[in-house]
Amino acid sequence: MECALLNGLVSVHFETDCLGILRVIDEPEDWPVFFYGVRYFTGFRARFVLFSISHISRNNNVRADRLAKNARV
Repeated sequence: MECALLNGLVSVHFETDCLGILRVIDEPEDWPVFFYGVRYFTGFRARFVLFSISHISRNNNVRADRLAKNARV
């Protein structure tokens, strides 16, 4: 999100293969342990003119999954 904003993108759609993230975003009160992460996320999300996020299966997200795994190594 930060990279998108730094590159001037204000209308974005993100996709994630992690349903857990979407649950935390949709029902933050059910996940108090993630309070500060949700607050950080919400702060960034508010800076976009248009923002959406949805689920995509991992099979349809192979390249992004591979990039994320390589970035952690």
